Amino acid sequence: MKTNFLFKTAMLLTAMLFLNSSFAQNTLNGTVVDDSNQPLPGVNIIIQGTAIGTTTDFDGNFSLTTSEEIPLKVEASYIGFATQIIDVNSADASINVSLAYGAGALDEIVVSASRFAQRVFESPITIEKYSAQQIKATPAADFFNGLENVKGIQLQQGGLLLNQVVTRGFATVYNEGFVTLVDNMNNMSPLFGFAMGNLIGLNELDVQSVEVIPGPASALYGADAYKGIMFLNSKNPFEHEGISAYYRTGVTEQKVAGQNMFNDIGVRLATKLGEKWAVKASVSHKKGTEWMPGDYSHQPTVGDELDPAYPKDSPDYDALNVYGERLFTSANTWSLVKMLNPAGALLEKAAPGYFDSVRSTGYKDSDVISNNAENTKGTFAIHFQTRRKN
Repeated sequence: MKTNFLFKTAMLLTAMLFLNSSFAQNTLNGTVVDDSNQPLPGVNIIIQGTAIGTTTDFDGNFSLTTSEEIPLKVEASYIGFATQIIDVNSADASINVSLAYGAGALDEIVVSASRFAQRVFESPITIEKYSAQQIKATPAADFFNGLENVKGIQLQQGGLLLNQVVTRGFATVYNEGFVTLVDNMNNMSPLFGFAMGNLIGLNELDVQSVEVIPGPASALYGADAYKGIMFLNSKNPFEHEGISAYYRTGVTEQKVAGQNMFNDIGVRLATKLGEKWAVKASVSHKKGTEWMPGDYSHQPTVGDELDPAYPKDSPDYDALNVYGERLFTSANTWSLVKMLNPAGALLEKAAPGYFDSVRSTGYKDSDVISNNAENTKGTFAIHFQTRRKN
C-alpha cells in the first residue's frame, strides 16, 4: 500500500514538472537605438517563424513574453533602417540592438528629375518621394490622402472622393498649374483643364511610388507646371505578379445627411506571359455619402446683429443654405399686383401695408442635387520588354 502511494506521488510530481517545463514563459527585454545611440520608438520586434511580436516604446525599450524554447531568433525592423536578426541564447540577457540606416535610404531612384533615372540626391531639383513602403505604413484612408504627410504638400478636400494636391500655398480645388502624370501620361481633365486628383488615377494596389516636385517645373515639363508636378508610377507586372485585393468600410455621419456607410474595394491581377510579355489589370470602386450644406440660420444684413431666435416665418428670413429667395417690398409688389389685376388699385386701398414685405420660397441643396458619391475606375496594360545583348 505504501509502495503504491509513493509510486503515484512520483508520477504526479513528474507530470507537474513536465507541464511546467512545457509551458514555461520566457520574458525577453531589450533596447533599440540608432547609429547615434538615440532610442528608436515604434520598432517592430518579432520572433522569427512566429506571429509573436511587440514594438518599442518612446524610449526604445521593449518586453516580450513567449513560450518558445530558447535559443531563438528575434527580428528588429523599422522603416528607413536595415533589418537586424539577433540570436537569443538566454532569457536573462538584455537584448541591445543598434539599427543602421538602410542601404537604400540614400540611393532612392527617381525617374522624373531630369527625364532619366538617377539617384534622388543627385537630382538638380528638390524631389519628394512617397515610396511603396510609406504607402503601406500610412494611417490615412488611402494612399492619396497620405500625401499630406509628405513635406511641402497639402491636400485641398473638394468632397468625399476628390482631393487635390496643393503646393506653394495655392489652396484651391481648381488646381491649374499643377501637372499630374500617370506613368508619364497627363492626367488632366480636358473639360476642366486641371487634374482631378486620383479620381481617374491609379488603383492603390498598383502604385509603386509617387514623386512630387513641389515648385516650378516649367523648365522640364512646360508652362503648365508652374506650381509643380506629380508622378504616379505604377508597378511593373514583370516584377510584381499575382493577385492582390483590399476592402475597407466605415461610416460617415452628419446631422443633415445622417449616418451612412462608406465602402472601398480594389483588385489587381498581374502575370508574365513569357520573357518579353506581361499583362496586368486593376479595378477599384468607392461609394459613400457626401457632406450636405445644412445651415438654415438667418443671415442678417450688413450691420445687423445675428439673432438665433429670429422667427422663421418672418417675411425677411434669409437662411444661409437656402437659395433662390426673392424679397418683394410694397413698391414692386403692388406694381406687380396692378399689372396682373386691374383691380389692384382697389386692393391697395382696401388692405394698406398688407404687401409691405414678402419673400418667395427658396430651395435647399438637397432639393436639387444628390449627395451620393461613387467612383469606379479600372486599368489594363500589356507590357513588352526587350533584353539588350552585352
